[in-house]
Amino acid sequence: MTDDCRKTVEELKSRGVEFVTDVLEFPWGYVAQFLDPDGNRLQIREGRYPRAEVVSRRGRAWRC
Repeated sequence: MTDDCRKTVEELKSRGVEFVTDVLEFPWGYVAQFLDPDGNRLQIREGRYPRAEVVSRRGRAWRC
């Protein structure tokens, strides 16, 4: 998950990452697919809405 899919794609392309799709737009957000060194297809995603912050009972916070 990223806050700016297009920016992340450009940064990774400049480092030699091979993308198999452009940034695709969906009603829920954006996605781009790339290959890892073993040929597995992975995704970078950006949601249209801010990610929620979750606070555990122990007071630890993280975004999801």
